[in-house]
Amino acid sequence: MNAAPVVFETMAEAKLHQANNEINFYTWGDDRCCLPKGATRATLKQSNENGLVNLVPGDVIIFIEKRNPDNGIEEEADPSHRHAVRLTEVKPAIDPLFKEQLSGQDIRVVDVEWARRCAAFFALPLDVSVSGDAKQRLPVSVALGNIVLADHGGPSRTSCYHGCLA
Repeated sequence: MNAAPVVFETMAEAKLHQANNEINFYTWGDDRCCLPKGATRATLKQSNENGLVNLVPGDVIIFIEKRNPDNGIEEEADPSHRHAVRLTEVKPAIDPLFKEQLSGQDIRVVDVEWARRCAAFFALPLDVSVSGDAKQRLPVSVALGNIVLADHGGPSRTSCYHGCLA
């Protein structure tokens, strides 16, 4: 059986940045930090390896649980813990108290905010100790950037997305 192709069309031009593929949260040294249910802001860590995180108001990012928060195992992450938000504010900053361990440079972060209608309906744990060692921490949850909204059906159809991403 020959099925017709499924057509998707991006809704806007997009400039993608490697550093935006996967962005770690910054917890300000808080052990067992969590993005609470209903949160409308977070702090993300700038990546020195892949360039600077390039986010602007209007960008969509998706928060995902990457690991089980109890044991750090990726295969046991909860796939229902995913949530998309459209950013309303993006503010670069630094942590005035701590420096990067290897370079001694300021830790660069990005404070992001989103509208209350985009607030998550579940709490999202952010990091976990490996074997109880507070110095060895793994990200439980991350933000995914480089999200490009697409419409199903091509240019002749009317867009029907709504809610938080509208």
